[in-house]
Amino acid sequence: GLPMARELSIAQVEPSITTESNTAVRVDGSNVDPDNEMSKLAANQLSYNTVTALLDARFGQMRMVIAGR
Repeated sequence: GLPMARELSIAQVEPSITTESNTAVRVDGSNVDPDNEMSKLAANQLSYNTVTALLDARFGQMRMVIAGR
């Protein structure tokens, strides 16, 4: 089986804010790089599509086994 994750209590959670100061700031005051963000979005979408296709195939196999075909 899969190893169980260690449970944390809410008291053990420490929030933090991270600010990057070594990035270029655009004229509008934002330091977000749209090209970089779109690249990350595309990679995430590809990963999501791959995982959902694999899960769909796996569930299809399970349906066939359950149906007895």
